[in-house]
Amino acid sequence: MTSRGSALAVGAAVSWPRPEHLLPRERRGNEAVAGVLVFSAMCFNALLCLLDTQLFAVSQIYVIVSEVMIVAASFIYSIVYWNPAMIPMTILLLFSVILWLAESLVNQAVNPLIAGDMVIPPIFMMLGIATASNRLPKFVVYLLGLVFAIAAFEAVAPIKFTRLLNIENFYIGTRHFTGADFYNEESDLFASATRPDERYLLPFLDVHRLSSVFLEPVSLGNYVIIMLIVLLAYRQVVGPGLFWGLLALDGLLLIGSDGRLALGLCAVLVVAAPVIPKLPRWGSLLVLPATIAAVFAIVTALGSTPNLDTFAGRTAKTVAVLFSLDAGNWLGLTSPATLDKLVDSGLAYFIASQSLLGLLILWLVAFGTAPGSRRGLLMHYGAAIYLAGTMAVSYSSFSIKTAALLWYMLGHPRRRDDERGPAWV
Repeated sequence: MTSRGSALAVGAAVSWPRPEHLLPRERRGNEAVAGVLVFSAMCFNALLCLLDTQLFAVSQIYVIVSEVMIVAASFIYSIVYWNPAMIPMTILLLFSVILWLAESLVNQAVNPLIAGDMVIPPIFMMLGIATASNRLPKFVVYLLGLVFAIAAFEAVAPIKFTRLLNIENFYIGTRHFTGADFYNEESDLFASATRPDERYLLPFLDVHRLSSVFLEPVSLGNYVIIMLIVLLAYRQVVGPGLFWGLLALDGLLLIGSDGRLALGLCAVLVVAAPVIPKLPRWGSLLVLPATIAAVFAIVTALGSTPNLDTFAGRTAKTVAVLFSLDAGNWLGLTSPATLDKLVDSGLAYFIASQSLLGLLILWLVAFGTAPGSRRGLLMHYGAAIYLAGTMAVSYSSFSIKTAALLWYMLGHPRRRDDERGPAWV
C-alpha cells in the first residue's frame, strides 16, 4: 500500500461517522442509563404523587427540581458521548436558553416550566444520538408492559388505585388547580378522567378514562400514539410475534385512555405507514404547514365555534387565538398570565412562549432531513404527524412525561435499516 493510501485508511478509521451511521462502540453511551433517564422523565410525577398520598405533602418545587435533575443528567450524559450529529441540537439548545433569558428579562419574571419545555427536545434528541443503535431499546418494551400493568390495576381496582395515588390532591398541591376544577366529587382521579354526560367512546365498558403512570388521560393517549410510531418504525426488526403482542397492548391502552384525538391520529398513522417509506426525506418538514392549512380550511368551511370542548371547537379556538396574537407574542415575549390562557391552543402557546422563529428552528432541526432508512422515515414522519396534530388542539405533547420518549427515539437510530432481525435484545 502506498503512503498516501495508508494515510487515507488511517484517516477513515479515526474520522467521525456520519449522523446516519451508528456511533463507534467505544463512543456509544449505555442504553440502560438512557433508559433510566427516560423512565424517570415518564414516571417521576407518579412517584411524587405516591409520596404525597402516603408520606408528606409535595409542593410544586419538588416537581420542578425533579424535572431539572432529570434534564440536567440527560444533558451531561449526552455531552460525555458527544458526537457531531448533535451540533444542530446544540444550536437549538443555545437559542432556547437565550430566548428564555430574554423573556425573563422582558417579563421581569422567571418561568422555569417554559425553560423545561424549550430544552427537552434538543437534550433528549442528543441523548438518543449518544446511545444510538439499530435495535428497539429493551426499556421501551418494558415500559409498555409497566404502563399497561398499572393501567389494568387502575381499571380493575380504581378505589385502591386512588388510595395509593390521590391524583386530585397531588395536582391541587403542585399545579395551579383548585378543588373547583375537579367537578366529580366522587372521584380522586384527574379532572378529565370522567366525562360529563358519559361521553365515552365505548360507554358500555363502564370504566373511567385511564391514566396509568401519567396520572391524567391525555398523556396516556399521547403515549399510545408515540408507541404506535415506534412499533411501526421497528416492525421489521422485532419480529411478527413481538410486534403484534406489543401492538395489542398499545391498542388496549388506546381504548383505556378514551382519547378521540389519539384514536384519530393512530388511524392516520396506520393508513400513512405503507406510503411514508416512499416519500422524500425532506417531506416531514411540510407536515406542520400542511396541517395548519388544513385546520384553517376546515374551520372556515364548517364555521366552528371556539371554546367548545370538541376537536372542532378547539381547532377553531387555535385559529381565533393565532389571529389575536400581537407582535410581542410572535416574538415569544408573552407574560405568564397570557400564556395560561393559551394552554388549550398548542400552536399559539408554543409561538407565544418560544416565538415563531423558535418553532421554525425546532421544526428544521427535528425534521429538516430524515434518515434515509425506512425506520428513520417512519419515525420522522410519524413524529411530525403526531406533533402537528396535537398542537392543533393542545400543548400536551411537550410535557416531559411523553416528550422525553418521543425526542429520544427521534435521535436514536440514524442508519440504514438492518432488517435481519429479530434485533430488539
